[in-house]
Amino acid sequence: MIFVANGRDYFYERFALGVIPFFILWLASSRDWSAIGFSKPLQSFRYWLKITAILAIFGALAGAIGYIFRDHLAQRNMTWKFENWADAGSWFLMAGIRYPAVEELLYRGLFCTIVFPRIGFWPTVLLNGVVFAFLHYLYGAAEPVNMVGGFLLSFAFLKSESIWVPLILHSLGNVAAGLTHLP
Repeated sequence: MIFVANGRDYFYERFALGVIPFFILWLASSRDWSAIGFSKPLQSFRYWLKITAILAIFGALAGAIGYIFRDHLAQRNMTWKFENWADAGSWFLMAGIRYPAVEELLYRGLFCTIVFPRIGFWPTVLLNGVVFAFLHYLYGAAEPVNMVGGFLLSFAFLKSESIWVPLILHSLGNVAAGLTHLP
């Protein structure tokens, strides 16, 4: 299953990779939570609702491409279904809460916060999408939707100046993807 390699869930390792450097960044920012994205988004709820609808269309297109080429990209059969509802519930907790929280701290909160001042908005969005996709490839989830998701989530973080927007979008995207695998 996605997020598990050799029968082992690497959540705690990824948690440490995301939280420890993020905590150091927080200390370096004079303990200013808003400097690292823990603030109210700059735009209104209505704005992000419209953006979410647009992102859902792009996500559906990327997901369709990924579905068509998923076996080839992963070099294995990635078509799977949850064996039972308990497995589905467990996956939804991990993919809808745990992993987005850690990944958003790492990829957006840490990576974008450090890289953006050095290379600017669009280069950060592009680089973040590539890094996000590459690391998902290493996790065993080699799908184009991950690169598109990385672009969109880094755009949302940088545009809103809030970690909450990409965190919610990431959670919703993962849950939507999981709905296609229900028993």
